[in-house]
Amino acid sequence: MARFIEEGFNCSNANKSVLSGIEAVASLMKQGHFYVSRDGIPEKTQNDDVMDAIRYAIYTQHHQMVTISAIKD
Repeated sequence: MARFIEEGFNCSNANKSVLSGIEAVASLMKQGHFYVSRDGIPEKTQNDDVMDAIRYAIYTQHHQMVTISAIKD
């Protein structure tokens, strides 16, 4: 990660809380804010590293926003 920062990328370690991450993504899916599709057709995937990475990114961003909100309050 140090190399990415040196190159000017805005990055941080992911929050890999599995259950909380799954709950955050599931909530977005239920609200219709996130879905996976192939050729415009929604599909479910299993054992997918890309889905894990997406879950890490979504939950990390969500967790950071909640933390910042709590600090401001």
